[in-house]
Amino acid sequence: MNKKMIGLALLAMLPSVVGLKAADRPEMVRIPAGTFIMGMADDDVYANHAKPRHKVYVSSFYMDKYEVTQGEYRKLLGKNPAATKKNIEITKKLIEDKSFKPICPIIMVGDNYPVVNVSWYDAAKFCNARSRAEGLEPCYDEKTWECDFSKNGYRLPTEAEWEYACRAGSATKYFFGDDKKKLIEYANYWQCSEDFYMAFYGKYGCYDPDVKWDKPASRLLPVGSKKPNKWGLYDMLGNACEWCDDWHVNDYYKKSPKNNPRGPEKGEYKVVRGDSFFSSDAPCGSRGYTPPDARRCYIGFRCVRNAPKDEKKETEKKDVKDKKPGKKSKDIGED
Repeated sequence: MNKKMIGLALLAMLPSVVGLKAADRPEMVRIPAGTFIMGMADDDVYANHAKPRHKVYVSSFYMDKYEVTQGEYRKLLGKNPAATKKNIEITKKLIEDKSFKPICPIIMVGDNYPVVNVSWYDAAKFCNARSRAEGLEPCYDEKTWECDFSKNGYRLPTEAEWEYACRAGSATKYFFGDDKKKLIEYANYWQCSEDFYMAFYGKYGCYDPDVKWDKPASRLLPVGSKKPNKWGLYDMLGNACEWCDDWHVNDYYKKSPKNNPRGPEKGEYKVVRGDSFFSSDAPCGSRGYTPPDARRCYIGFRCVRNAPKDEKKETEKKDVKDKKPGKKSKDIGED
């Protein structure tokens, strides 16, 4: 790619206010209603506050097929939070100089990469803006930031919706099974993460600038670069962590409702899910949490919206009909 083409590519990353046309609407996947086992086994090294495992029912909803991209965010809100001067310079250098090998993880800039450096509030504002652009009802009150789940617009997924969609009917550590060797096919995560931190920070967290490191640095990848799960959702594991609507409380799973849980009423942190290109692993049940006003270079999001009521009723009738005859199921809940 010559310098002129690089310049044009970087120019395209600059803010511009463009309305969201029907043809530009991100593709969504309808997630069927159903029941699953949420959380991780007590003896799992990543379980921590993702226990106890418990049965949860989730109503049908729609979820973005891909994480919200930098291009989508820029077109709707007129800016790209990932396009910092440093990130643009590194992206440009990587394009121009194939021998350039950064040591630290890289936040790539471009329309098809996940948007990162967004706070929970930024993500909620995007959901409202996207709703308005499509003539739908915004879900978030931008004074209290409470979510009205009865609205037909876009919102962030609840933690239960996120894990249910990620698992896609599976009950294993990853949505494809338990073999971590296959994770690289489905997730953009950093296989050298633990080695990197041990090399540079050691056991006591003291940074050593003289360490020599020749392993490849992790980097953000364009959405859809890895294989999807069985329901056709991409990057549910790795690439960018994803904000969820819920507040985070360590022991919430012990008292979580069985039907469509929406998290604690209040808290200090918001839930993030999916791990990222910084992570050394990415199990389906892994939970994270971050202050809602924090902007991290590894956190992005995707949107969901409720399935229309008529469609939801038909879908859930079918789900019940498809169950094998026998004892009446107690798994089907109501909104």
